Amino acid sequence: MERITQVVLLVTLLIMFTSVVNQARAKSCVDNLGTCDNCEERCKAKHGLTSEYNCDSSLGHVCMCYYSASDCDHRRVNPHTT
Repeated sequence: MERITQVVLLVTLLIMFTSVVNQARAKSCVDNLGTCDNCEERCKAKHGLTSEYNCDSSLGHVCMCYYSASDCDHRRVNPHTT
């Protein structure tokens, strides 16, 4: 019984890890859209409804738009991964 519990826990952790990795890969492109004015609207208009945005105050209130790698223009790849 103890062994089954350990196996179930291991499989559960593996599934959780895999889904997190897939989510991280799915949103691998970043586009700097400038100021935070209308950040959400500009992000969704440029990269589609599934894109996500963040007004990054650590960079001086810059609108960062995160979107799917399948839609990624490779000239604007996330600078943190290069």
